[in-house]
Amino acid sequence: MNHSNHVKLYRMKYHIFRRRLATIACLLLISTLFISQDISTTADTILIDVQCEIDVIDAPLSLNKSQLAAADEITDLNPHYKPSWVKEFKTVEIRTVQDGVEQVAVGNDDRLTPEQQQNLETVDDDSEVVVSIRYIPDNSLPINEEHKIKYTIAVNPDRDARYPGSEAELTQYLQSSILDQLPDGTFRLYQMAAAKFTVDEAGQIVNPEMFWPTEDSAVDSLMIQTICNMPQWIPAQYDGGLKVAQEYALNLGDMSSCVANLVNTRSNSLPPE
Repeated sequence: MNHSNHVKLYRMKYHIFRRRLATIACLLLISTLFISQDISTTADTILIDVQCEIDVIDAPLSLNKSQLAAADEITDLNPHYKPSWVKEFKTVEIRTVQDGVEQVAVGNDDRLTPEQQQNLETVDDDSEVVVSIRYIPDNSLPINEEHKIKYTIAVNPDRDARYPGSEAELTQYLQSSILDQLPDGTFRLYQMAAAKFTVDEAGQIVNPEMFWPTEDSAVDSLMIQTICNMPQWIPAQYDGGLKVAQEYALNLGDMSSCVANLVNTRSNSLPPE
């Protein structure tokens, strides 16, 4: 076969290959459209058990004073920290506030020193604990430079703010104020709404706002109205007597929605290991 025939054969195979690729791409696109339509149709038709709950919102990292006093290792302070990251510790510094004065205690590994533990036990109410770790990471890189992790832990009140009645009474209030008022089909699979509010130092409900609204402004208004119509709460308090404001969320819909994780309520946060 001469060169000209080789070229023609190559071009023919190339065009056949391109047509096959285009056909496959088209089939994949059609399949994807059908699948997405099926999923959407399924999500629209599945009946869900609409739930309504109120839960406290924590800082990304927060512990109460009892939890801080019981800490022996860094993992007790931060469940996201993994000792397997570290090949060699340089310093582990913990900053606390005691009687309004900053205290700094430094250790050499992830086990807390007696001084660090003492400072955590006597940390001030409504303060923060700052942890700074300098370390060499455990990896196979030819140049393994020193890294630093720094994070802040909020000191939670010993007693959360709470509804003045029983848990059953709060459940009944939410049932009559919201769930009984919702039109059928308001929420579909994986759909959820969330509103935030604050219980201030006197137990008053302040700053209600939609964090994740619905597609229906009437439902959003119903959620805000339910929050505003609640009676005065018992405010959050430390054992020493200090009362503080605390943020809460009213969640409504399918609690398996990924929106639940965005609200960062205590029931959806990562528990200490």
